[in-house]
Amino acid sequence: MTTDRTEAFSDGVFAIAATLLILNVHLPSFDQGDVGQQLRNSWPAYLTYAISFLQIGIVWVNHHHLLELISRVDRGLMFLNLLLLVFIGFVPFPTGLVALAFQAGRYESLACIAYGVLMAAMGAAFLMIWAYLDRHGDLLKHAFSGGQIRQFMLRTSAGSAAYLTSAAISIVSP
Repeated sequence: MTTDRTEAFSDGVFAIAATLLILNVHLPSFDQGDVGQQLRNSWPAYLTYAISFLQIGIVWVNHHHLLELISRVDRGLMFLNLLLLVFIGFVPFPTGLVALAFQAGRYESLACIAYGVLMAAMGAAFLMIWAYLDRHGDLLKHAFSGGQIRQFMLRTSAGSAAYLTSAAISIVSP
């Protein structure tokens, strides 16, 4: 199968997930006092929106690069791509959780752990795609040396490890 439908579906999921992030950013109420103070109190929502939008954007760029290397997809690759998209679609939830926790001043560690684990899971899904392509080189547009794909895998693993480390650190310092 060509990559066209996989690319189109993936781009749709990325776009929807990025768009849903804004739902965690609320307008101030003119009936509830100082609008400036309400806006200042909403800083966690602005910050988490920006961070998560950039995260989704970075993953989209990497995903685009990945699909540029692939000449065709098979059922296994489609399911692994779907796993990655499940995690992408879930990004708005822990993003909102982190914003809410920091606004409330409670459960910050729990929220940061959820966010870090999700980001690590996205990296793991990407890693599984690279590992699959390493075993199914016929799906690629041209042959890669094992070292090239392993380099992609190493970078992906480093990102996942950094997210798990940050999730662990957030237990004591969110």
